[in-house]
This record gives sequence, C-alpha cells and structure tokens, in this order.
Amino acid sequence: MNRVPLSFYDHLCDISTTDELGTAKELSGYYGKIALFAFEHCVEYLVDIVDGREEDGYLAYFCDGREVRELEKIEAFPKKFVRVVTINLMDAKDEKVSRELIQRFPYSRYDFTCFSSSINNAWVDLAYSLKRLGRVGIIETLKDGALQLFQKLVMGQKLIRLSMHVNACNDSTIKVSKTLFCQDQFKELKIMSGGGKNWDSAAILKILEFWSKNGEKLRGKALVLGNNWDGVIQLENFLKERKTSTLPGNQFDIENVLKPCSKEECDFIKMEYNDNLYTFEKPSCFYKFEEGDEGNERRLYVSFECAQEVTWEPETLPSYFGQKCPSLMRKTTCLHVLFG
Repeated sequence: MNRVPLSFYDHLCDISTTDELGTAKELSGYYGKIALFAFEHCVEYLVDIVDGREEDGYLAYFCDGREVRELEKIEAFPKKFVRVVTINLMDAKDEKVSRELIQRFPYSRYDFTCFSSSINNAWVDLAYSLKRLGRVGIIETLKDGALQLFQKLVMGQKLIRLSMHVNACNDSTIKVSKTLFCQDQFKELKIMSGGGKNWDSAAILKILEFWSKNGEKLRGKALVLGNNWDGVIQLENFLKERKTSTLPGNQFDIENVLKPCSKEECDFIKMEYNDNLYTFEKPSCFYKFEEGDEGNERRLYVSFECAQEVTWEPETLPSYFGQKCPSLMRKTTCLHVLFG
C-alpha cells in the first residue's frame, strides 16, 4: 500500500461519495487524513431560479448542515468540494442561470426540482445533455404539454433517480415511473409527502402491484417513501394481503409479515446492492418479504430511519444489528424498499 502514489488517494477522495468518505476517514495514514478533510469540507449548493434570476443561493455542509450564505465566501469556496448543485426551478420561464451554474461548478452532480406544473423545452435539452445529471424532482402535477416534454428524458434513458411529491402522483406519472423501473440505468423512485395522513392516492400500491408482476425487471431498484405515512400504510396493507393465505387469521400484524434478515442475508444485500442502499442516523435492520414458488421467489427488503429528529450523527447502512421493531415504520421520516 505504501507504494501507491499519493495522487491515487487524492483522486479516490475526489470520486468517493460522502458516505464513503465518512467510512474512509476512520482509516489510518495519508488516505484517512485526506478523507477526513474532504468529509468535513464537502458541500451542496442550493439555489432557487425565479423569473430567470438566481435567488437565495447558499452552501450546506454534508457533515453537519452548516450553511454559508455570504456571496464572497461562496465564490471563494473550492469548487472541487461542491459535490452537488441542487437547482429549484420555481417556474417554467426561459432562463440561462442553470447553464451558468453548471459552468460555475464543473465537478458537481446536478439535481433539479421542478416546482411548476409546466417545464420548458430548453431545460429538457439541458438536462438531456448532462453527463452528471442526478436526481430530478416533480412537485406539482405536470400539464399535458409538460409531461410530453418530460418524456424526452424518460425515453432517452437519462433519468437515474426521480422524486415526486404526492401532489404530482396521478395515472400519467405512475405510468412514467413504471417505464423508468424497466430501464437498466434507473435506480430509484422517491415519493414524498408533507407528513400528513390524508393523501387520497394509491400510487404506492400501484407500484407494488407492478413489482409483483415484473419482479425480475425491478430487481435492484428502490422505492423510497419520504415523510409518507399513507404510503407506509399502503405498503403494510399490500404485504399483509399477499400473506393472507399463509398466515392464521389472528397473525396479520406487520411483525408476522416482515421478518428480520439473517446476518448472512444482510451481508449479501450490502455486497449485491451496495450502490442503491440508503444510510440512516439510526437505521433499522433489513427486513425481508418473500413470496412465490420455490425457484421463482420474489423478494423485497425494507429498511428505514428510526431516529425521530436530526442529530447529525454519522449515517450508517442498515445491518443485522439495526433496530428490530417493524412497527416503527409508521413513525419514520424515510423508508427504503429494495426490490430483490
């Protein structure tokens, strides 16, 4: 190891995720030192684009959430430590700011959140051209014309992660989600809510039913529920209904449907699907749901955040030693379903 050029470790830090840096910083020697430095300095730049103007831009540290809002400090900050640029498109007006931000932060991944029911063709072309396009989010139901434009990203197989607020979930966007789940490059659909309990939609149920008929196509993909109490209930009800024929009438609690994975199963999940797992401040264990005939089983693995508030403790992967109380899923801020 001592013969490895220092430049190799520098490059390794440059391409490592913040989660990977959080692990590497515990190592001894040169790599551990530079991983710690990078971990403590990596930031996200978040900005709103309103009426073609950049507003409220600031840096946020991944390690502890500290914010930098002074323009001079933002401009002087080393660009290689700006790992993510999150651009909130507050309307669908033509703008040049997105392209300028990409030029200003050339080493970043670029996430976009569309807050309008419309999008413009120029943004679609820009997103389509990006090599480091990250997460795309939709907050409102897209109008027909906007949905047709968005299909360019879908059919071009450019999307890796899609987030949708519950307000944006309808038959058309769920159909888009099903198309994405069948594409090799796609990894994750996240459906977010404000935490309320009155969401009148069966979006989660429709995705789960799609998985039950297309298990092989969805293998390795993830469905994430953010502050989504109603979605968790849909998940519970779906799993209980699938187990109706095998469980006695008085054993329909979620504890009898989701079973903690063995240590060997947990190790397999992390080895096989490491690139598409979530880390949490207080992770649960991995839970397994399995159905189907022998040799043709379908599995999904559930894990979730057990912390009730943000503590900025180092996040870790779920494991065999995680919290074992599936009823806590109803209180979680984030639940991860991995289709296995």
